[in-house]
Amino acid sequence: VRVGTLPRAKTLVSPLPGPTNRAAMSGGHLSKDFFELIKSIGECKSKQEEDKILAAEVATLRQRFTEQLSPKKMKEAVVRMMYAEMLGHNADFGHIHAVNMSQQTNLIAKRVGYLASTVCLHSGHELTTLLVNTMRRDLKSTNHVEVCATLVAIPKLVNLETLPALMDPVCALLDHPSEVVRKKAVMALHRFCQLQPSSAADLSEKLRRVLCDKDPAVMGASLYILHEGAEADPKAHKDLLPSYVSILKQITEHRLPSSFDYHRMPAPWIQIKLLKLMATLGTADQRASE
Repeated sequence: VRVGTLPRAKTLVSPLPGPTNRAAMSGGHLSKDFFELIKSIGECKSKQEEDKILAAEVATLRQRFTEQLSPKKMKEAVVRMMYAEMLGHNADFGHIHAVNMSQQTNLIAKRVGYLASTVCLHSGHELTTLLVNTMRRDLKSTNHVEVCATLVAIPKLVNLETLPALMDPVCALLDHPSEVVRKKAVMALHRFCQLQPSSAADLSEKLRRVLCDKDPAVMGASLYILHEGAEADPKAHKDLLPSYVSILKQITEHRLPSSFDYHRMPAPWIQIKLLKLMATLGTADQRASE
């Protein structure tokens, strides 16, 4: 197993000077009223004061969602609804709007919809079934940002009923040209295996291929599923020990990109997971330990 190298990160957007940059940072796509809300909450002196502001905000949102809102105002309303829920106030009347927004073709609106659905819903929520067909479609998108937005939502919203419909589309993404998509696909499969442990056996060959991925981040993500598999059935995973030793050797020889270093320590989290894997597979096995 050889771990590839990551390309050096590139600056995608140059910072704009002066007031223009400050305006961009403040989020020109959201209203001044919303930022005033955030500011007032941040300046609260007590929880009671915060609750009073948010109760008024929830009442305002309840009324606003009954109106015909432009796409821009609907997006902001969903963000405000999500913000209120994150601070402990029930705004379930807006959940359906988050689901509807995830079904839009506009990329920003779709990302907001998926994010709000992930924050406000849970895997057993009745509205999650409405997202399955949308997720299946978005997983096949040619836009990797759209695919990533879907993969971020899946681990939080998937359940045993929706898992079969999503398994094949997610598995297909293990061969996606984008390393970010491949990594998030592995993370989604990890959740699938937690929900349905029997699926790990069916994914065994695919996960072994992922261990050889040229991108270290994708390889590192696969270690978590493989570790759980090794704990459940050590014998079936012992043949991977030489691969783990080879990867650990490459890491300690600083053959991974410096972006994986932490205080000059090469990829410490991957090292820890590899050592745990070796400990699991070497338990009560002198030959494997050697």
